[in-house]
Amino acid sequence: MSEDLLETFHHREEAILHSLLRLQALRHNYRAARLLTGETREMIYSYLKRQDDHFYTMMTEFYRDNRSALKMIEFLTVDIKEVRVATFAFFEQYGVANPLEQGRNFARDLRQYKELMINRFRIERDYLLPLLKRISQNSGQWLVGK
Repeated sequence: MSEDLLETFHHREEAILHSLLRLQALRHNYRAARLLTGETREMIYSYLKRQDDHFYTMMTEFYRDNRSALKMIEFLTVDIKEVRVATFAFFEQYGVANPLEQGRNFARDLRQYKELMINRFRIERDYLLPLLKRISQNSGQWLVGK
């Protein structure tokens, strides 16, 4: 697999986790934390956007004769949609434009959201990256430039 692709996933994951940890450090100061939510939101939206319908369609086409890989791709597709919904809901609730009083559950919701992202990254490392590795070894330059 192209080391560039592994590096890209790894660096984006690290940046998102670092940003979420910065928010978590301010979890009891919603006034300060919400000023950072826009940057974190954009970083995560950009990351999730890379795993769009085209991305999974290309994977499905590559693995069309591999039933177990297709099942995993189906799972990854459904899971990323759930992560997108949770991401939208979290940042809609705690964005800078919302009133300060909406922040009373911020610490709890941030902890749950951070766990969701950590689980997604774990799933990607364990299941998505091996699938991408095989594609990259065979033909997958379309992935590296994405």
